[in-house]
Amino acid sequence: MHQADRRLYDDIRSRGIEYSRIRLVQEPLTAYLDYELLAYRIRANLGEVIGVVRCDSALNLPNEDFFDWTISKP
Repeated sequence: MHQADRRLYDDIRSRGIEYSRIRLVQEPLTAYLDYELLAYRIRANLGEVIGVVRCDSALNLPNEDFFDWTISKP
């Protein structure tokens, strides 16, 4: 993934686009989430800003695989 994504991140930086990701996690972490967090470290090394927020396991998070928000500055 590292080399394959480098062109994408270089292109984003060259256009002055700010791209960030926030991942809410609940414990216990699954094996897949451990893998996903490793991928986030690789993406962070490419320049992506990623925040990982631990949430109370009682919090009822959406059940979708993912959901995105696009926030743009005027």
